[in-house]
Amino acid sequence: MAYQFLLKQLIEAKIPPEAPLRIPALGKDSGLGVTPMREALRRLESERFVVMENNRGFRAAAVTQAELMDLEGCRLVIETALLREAIAHGDDVWEAEIPI
Repeated sequence: MAYQFLLKQLIEAKIPPEAPLRIPALGKDSGLGVTPMREALRRLESERFVVMENNRGFRAAAVTQAELMDLEGCRLVIETALLREAIAHGDDVWEAEIPI
């Protein structure tokens, strides 16, 4: 639960990039204990969502322009393929529901 809570907060940018992650505050916000929160942060560190700095604790990972451009490129490929698929298999009812 702690992992899912933190991951959602990070992905939705409710915790901004490079923000410090204070375990007691995160526990209070989530209603979860310190131990599950610490374990979740370590897991997120291994997935590069957070960074651990010696004697400073955890912080949200930075997001670079290159990473955002890569993400945008991936979305473009996936969404274009999905749109082609929808057009190829859509019927008149589907087409009528498309907002103009």
